[in-house]
Amino acid sequence: MNWLIAALFLLACVALALLPRRNATSHAWTLLRSFFPSWRFFEAIDPPPLLSYRLIDGEPAGAWRAADITPPPRRALDMLLNAQGNLQLAYRSLTERLLSELDAPDPAALVSYQLLRRLVTTQLMAASSRELVQRYQFRLCSGDDGSELFVSAVHEH
Repeated sequence: MNWLIAALFLLACVALALLPRRNATSHAWTLLRSFFPSWRFFEAIDPPPLLSYRLIDGEPAGAWRAADITPPPRRALDMLLNAQGNLQLAYRSLTERLLSELDAPDPAALVSYQLLRRLVTTQLMAASSRELVQRYQFRLCSGDDGSELFVSAVHEH
């Protein structure tokens, strides 16, 4: 008898999963939906924010340069050891983290801000052939349309 109840419950769950989606209109239905898992968070993954930086040597600031935080293409061997790919994914995660924490009163005091600043400094030193970089600035742009989401203050190195 228990197997019949379990089979009917499973059949009802499959039938509900195959029905077309509708938005919950009543409070009771919303409460009932809390008993069933939803995997919708896998359906739409937004592109990560784009990180760029620029040197500020004189009055007209330099052009924005895209930071190199894209993961390299995957190979079969990367399933065992992928240090460079993991580092690039951590950089991208850091940009997302800062973007989610920007409602803080002082973003420059955030750990994610300081880590991103260190990342930009490292990329600046690598891109400028070890020249002395005096002042710089970085920004985060939307991955969808390229609109500016955040621009940092000018930093001294």
